[in-house]
Amino acid sequence: MKKITEEKLEQKLKTLAGEAKPNKNFEKALLTKVKSQFKATHNHSFWQNFSNFKVQFAGTVAILALAITTNYAYQNDSVVPGKILYPVKRGAEKVEAIFIPEGLPKSDYYLDMAERRTEELKYIKEDAKFEETANETRKLLDLAKEELAETEPAETYNNGSTSAPAMMMEMDSEASLADSADEDDYADEADYAEEDDESSSGTEESDSDISDEATLQDRIQNAESDLEKAEAAHKEENTTNSPTTDSPAPAAQ
Repeated sequence: MKKITEEKLEQKLKTLAGEAKPNKNFEKALLTKVKSQFKATHNHSFWQNFSNFKVQFAGTVAILALAITTNYAYQNDSVVPGKILYPVKRGAEKVEAIFIPEGLPKSDYYLDMAERRTEELKYIKEDAKFEETANETRKLLDLAKEELAETEPAETYNNGSTSAPAMMMEMDSEASLADSADEDDYADEADYAEEDDESSSGTEESDSDISDEATLQDRIQNAESDLEKAEAAHKEENTTNSPTTDSPAPAAQ
């Protein structure tokens, strides 16, 4: 058997690699398959792409217009019952109520709605719609009062000070801490100071709650006063605009 050296084998393989070519039928079949796959993935003309872009752009513009319209209706007091955007405004208010965290009082929300209805009364001319909005405002104020009554601090005394039992407990606690400070070392005094800081921070939080409550009560009183003023103004306007009956002219002699 004839032996082939490594050099000759390498030259032979290079020669075969240069002469090796794919079958023409294989080349045609491969080219046809590549073209078909390209057409399947890029078979959209310019006008088709432009049409798809128009649909997407129109959808974006519609969403943007809806958001702007909703915000305008929600913020504008002149959008009152009878106006075309008023249902949009009430829908936005209902969505706002949905996002109130569960467990938190809705007194702020009811009061905001009552103040908004009061502002709307300035733009309502029809008696029926005015009366309907005024009645709704009263109901909202009543709901705000109920929520506020349920969330009042449990221990308040006179002008928002701590209740008498709580004051006695604090005094007893301070007396016992003072006695222990006389007998113990500086570590006990440090503990007493830390407890005193915690007590003062709790008092600040209680004062903050009372301040918020007072603010809500002031807003409720102001809303009730504005409602009465709006009703009086509407009544006066109707009286001024009502036709007056002239006295009959004397008969000619």
